[in-house]
Formats: sequence, C-alpha cells, structure tokens
Amino acid sequence: MSLEVQDMTHPIKTKCANRLHCFKCEFEKLLTEFKSPRYAARIMSDVSKRQFEGDEESLREEVLYDSDMRARLLDNTERMARSTNRLEDGLGVALQTEEVGGHILNDLGDQREKLQRSRHRNRVLLVGTIFLMIVIFLVAIYLVTKRSPSSAAPNSLSLPLPDVRVKNPDVLRIEVADAAKDNVVSNVPPEPSGKA
Repeated sequence: MSLEVQDMTHPIKTKCANRLHCFKCEFEKLLTEFKSPRYAARIMSDVSKRQFEGDEESLREEVLYDSDMRARLLDNTERMARSTNRLEDGLGVALQTEEVGGHILNDLGDQREKLQRSRHRNRVLLVGTIFLMIVIFLVAIYLVTKRSPSSAAPNSLSLPLPDVRVKNPDVLRIEVADAAKDNVVSNVPPEPSGKA
C-alpha cells in the first residue's frame, strides 16, 4: 500500500499517507500488545492451571480471552477491509482524474497550436495591409504632385459663360448663344424667375 500511496498525486497522497500511517501505528500497537508479557504470562498461567488444577474457572477465562481476541481480530480485519476498499476507490478516482487531466492537456496543446498559427497569420495580414496602405498613399501623393494645373478641363465651372438664354426654365436646359464658336453645352440650374 505504501508503494501505491507514493505514486498518487499530492492532495490524495497526503490524505492516504496519513491513513496508512494510522494503520501502521495501530498494527504495531496491536502486535506489541499481543506479544506483551501480560498476555504471554496469562496464556502460560492458563496452560499451567489447566494442566495442574483442571479448574473450570480457568477454562472459562481462557475461552473468554480467546473469544475477546477473536472479536478484536475480526474487528481489525473488517476495519482493514473497509480501509482497503476506500484506498482502492481513491486509487480509481485518482486514475480517472489523471486520465481526464491528460485529455485536458492534449486539448490545451491543440488550442495553443491553433492560436499560434492564427497569431502568425494575423501578423502577416497586418504587415501586408500596412504595406498596401503605404503604397496607395504614395501613389496618391505622386498623382497629386505630378498633375499640372494647366491641364484643367475646358468645361470648368470657373469659366464665364457668354450670352446665355433660357428657353424653358422647367426643363433646365441652357443653350449657349455662341455654341458654334465655343462648342460648349452644359446643364445649369435655372435662374430664379420673378413668378411665385
């Protein structure tokens, strides 16, 4: 039993070690009590009385003594059997706990690997995204700085429109009088009329 207790985990090990120590102490106590001179002298005195005197009283004491010893022995045997059953149950629970702990450790290892892979993938995506944003920003700056201000569109709103006549203000079409000359047609909102 002491070997089994040594193989157990810490919380169960201390509990079972204490029980085992109590059992050993009790066993040693009973063994020394059994081997003590008091019982040995009593047995010898009973044997000598029986041989020499043949007294019924001494025979009765011997029978009572033997039955008392048998009762103690049976009690101790039952106690030992109950303790053994408890230790076996505790060992079974410890083994089940160890198995469950092993499964949990395996699951945690798998989850750790998944998290590390995800972290690596996220890091690569983050670096790629930052690089792409920098490239887009640099291209935008390049395009803005290289664009010449003289290449503005000829249909710019900043150019004044010459001699505009409105035919129908509801349609919002404006024709330019010099369309043939400037070749410009645009959609401009109608001017507010005096009608309310």
